[in-house]
Amino acid sequence: MNNTTIRRLLSHRAFRVLSLVFAWLNLTATLAPGHDQVQAAAPKASATALWFDLAGADGAVSALAGEGDFVYAGGSFHTIGGVNANGVARFNVKTGVWTTLGTGTTSTGNGVGGFVEDLAISGNDVYVVGGFSNVYQSAGTAVSANGVARWNSATGQWAALGGGSGLSANGVNQRVDDVLVSGGNVYLGGAFTVAYNAAGNSVFANGVARWNGSSWTALGNGTAANGNGVAGGQAWVHGLALIGSDLYVGGSFNKALNNTGNEVSANYVARWNAATNTWAALGTGSGDKANGTDFSVSALAVSGTDLIVGGGLSGLTAGMYCRMRKMSVLGIDAGRTGGQLVSLYGDKPVHDWPG
Repeated sequence: MNNTTIRRLLSHRAFRVLSLVFAWLNLTATLAPGHDQVQAAAPKASATALWFDLAGADGAVSALAGEGDFVYAGGSFHTIGGVNANGVARFNVKTGVWTTLGTGTTSTGNGVGGFVEDLAISGNDVYVVGGFSNVYQSAGTAVSANGVARWNSATGQWAALGGGSGLSANGVNQRVDDVLVSGGNVYLGGAFTVAYNAAGNSVFANGVARWNGSSWTALGNGTAANGNGVAGGQAWVHGLALIGSDLYVGGSFNKALNNTGNEVSANYVARWNAATNTWAALGTGSGDKANGTDFSVSALAVSGTDLIVGGGLSGLTAGMYCRMRKMSVLGIDAGRTGGQLVSLYGDKPVHDWPG
């Protein structure tokens, strides 16, 4: 799987892997897919495929990310492909062999001490996020890492994002659902409210935060608890996507905070501009059913200059398509036979689909 990046497998919750099949193809193009996208290059006519039937995992798999000849899997498993791997493991598509991230074979010898929700790759660095407070280098070596950790494939070493050790010395204070890497910046989305640079050095960051390689910053100008990020509802971010200098955030919230007392009505999805450090809604109105969507957003993806928005109700996934330039917003209610478009308060009427 040359020059290919798989940024996401499945969105969250309990999907149990019964079997996995990977194919290795001689590819002819170099790809640079966006977050939450799965792309593949057309193979040569004479391409040779190598197939591996795998034993699967003993728990849910929430994310996949691939680079070169390796695919990383993250979730709530403890074994995958017959290997004792805690929440995260690497698969070699040429040899068909699973390996751990860490050298030990016990529950505290490799991987994470909890569960993994998402993965992202940048060069040799694999960013792992979820619900955990430790990652394991070996049976005798634990690394303090709260909700987010970085594993280097060249050195085989784990590291925290932040300078200290302990629950209030690095990472964030609650679970992380999504990670996006762009240049030297790492963006997190989740249920957290605080990010830690070191013990005694914290930043209020409501649901979303940025790591620049050395320190955490909030998205918004306020430094108080109600001065940045998202708020309302569960104030929980599930999805991130980047188009140019605009970071799109989806989740369970109804407003975004530019500063204390300066909030923007934003129903379940919002846009943050890195150049101005300000939030904006997707839609021109203010209040319920005036912008954004009518239910929680669980995933975002990018296609060119278009943002793909996905969400659902009671476990039924709904697809939502937002053409950013025209701000027309559509939604597919997957609970109806054949799908049914529902209005998401854009600037154009929506008609029934498919007929």
